Amino acid sequence: MTILKKPGKIVFLIFAIAIFIRIAIFLQDFSYLDRIFLPDDTYYTLSISRNIAGGFFPSADGVTLTSGFQPLIAFVIAPFFLLEFSNDQAALASIALSGIFGAFACGLFAKLIFTSVNSSLLAFFGGVIVATSPLIIRNDMNGLETSLSMFLCLCAILLYIEYIKTPTIHNAGILGVIIGFMILARVDSAILAAFIGLMIVVRLNVRQVIMVSLIAALVVAPWWGYCIFHFGSPIPESGAAVRQLIEASGGDRMPMEMASDLAASILLDGIHISNISYKEPLIILSVLLSILIIFSRNDRTLDGLLLLILCGIAVSLFYILYLPAFWFFPRYLHISIFAMIASVITAFWFVAQSFDKHGEAIFWGLGLLIILFNINKGVIFFSRPDGSLYNGVAGAKGYREIAIDILSSIPSHSVIGAQQSGALGYYAGENIRVVNLDGVVDSGAYKAIKKRELSKFIIASNIDYIVGWDINVRHMKMHSINSGGNLDLVEVKRFKKQGLDQFILYLVKQQNNPIATMTSH
Repeated sequence: MTILKKPGKIVFLIFAIAIFIRIAIFLQDFSYLDRIFLPDDTYYTLSISRNIAGGFFPSADGVTLTSGFQPLIAFVIAPFFLLEFSNDQAALASIALSGIFGAFACGLFAKLIFTSVNSSLLAFFGGVIVATSPLIIRNDMNGLETSLSMFLCLCAILLYIEYIKTPTIHNAGILGVIIGFMILARVDSAILAAFIGLMIVVRLNVRQVIMVSLIAALVVAPWWGYCIFHFGSPIPESGAAVRQLIEASGGDRMPMEMASDLAASILLDGIHISNISYKEPLIILSVLLSILIIFSRNDRTLDGLLLLILCGIAVSLFYILYLPAFWFFPRYLHISIFAMIASVITAFWFVAQSFDKHGEAIFWGLGLLIILFNINKGVIFFSRPDGSLYNGVAGAKGYREIAIDILSSIPSHSVIGAQQSGALGYYAGENIRVVNLDGVVDSGAYKAIKKRELSKFIIASNIDYIVGWDINVRHMKMHSINSGGNLDLVEVKRFKKQGLDQFILYLVKQQNNPIATMTSH
């Protein structure tokens, strides 16, 4: 195939394949897209973008300031509201945008593979594998920052390679700006920024990394200034809130073997072998083999591949050891999935070369097998899940229709509290206020949970109704043991199930009782 001999055409072909698949999925009814792809967090970001477009400071409810979001995607989405898109139109636009960034990331991944290994065949198969991967498509279509972050990470790696070749002020400026935007896209991208800085020191000198770092810092400075001034930390408050929720629910005591097994299953699902035993040793062996091959070749062109693999390892370890919010693993480990695919196909490629003329045939077989598995599993994206709602690998979806149903079930001018308050707040309108109760976008709830006084916060917020899954309500009771008061929750209505989960609406009745409990019936 002549096209496989031209790197630029390979990148374009991979982008074309990826965008075609994502457009085909996108053209389905919004209710299906919501059920399959959109987590509740998407609606937090949309609400914040809407408030930014309206001239307010970042806020999910239009009242409480927050830093509990990734800023770049929120500002990128904001113009949709300036164009007076409806709520559904803006949500659809965010899905389309994330799909486009995902397709670009697939093309850049192929470019990185070619730049590193100088193999058109490996670049083609690597690109097609990520373009058709159901796990990557699921993240690319979630309307969040996941694909934007991956796109910028790959841009930064490729620009690093160019900078090492030509360390001019111009190239340092471009690299610094992209690294700054990369951190604004996802704060954990700072891990990749640190590895890039280290590699610049190794390949060039400290002066060069200082120059790049200062430019990146200038890009990030306004956001960090806002966070530090209002919240005392440059890290989004959602990170601390999730960490606190994990600790409060005992999740921080999850055995490391369980957390690592969950992460390993997700990473290996990228090559469809997640059901095997000894997942972690296989991953470690594959990664070590790739790194060993890279170091044995002593070739600077492999720096980019090394950066991706090292970042994938570090991100995985960070979430396994420090922030084991396993329900977020599929999208938190997005860059690790790319790194795992790169590691496996690169290691297999170099090993296959030792088989002389049969090596290429062996690699064709492996590549086609993975792609066929991708296509087979990707059929689910066209399954049009019915009203029972879809509960996939990344957890329950279908928050939009549940939120609309809940909001239509309560009186106008009510105040409703929820741990999962994203879609509720987004569709609430002006006559109903939604209060976040897990602290992800509300520092008041975060502080109340920290003191185990959530009931007191609920009373102070004049909340009339609470809604959530059964586990949400149990956690709220757990977070209220020091409140010094009693809340009686009267069940009002149950809504359609989201897989195994179900939202339940409760009326809040405050009682003058000195015992700190929250009861429901």
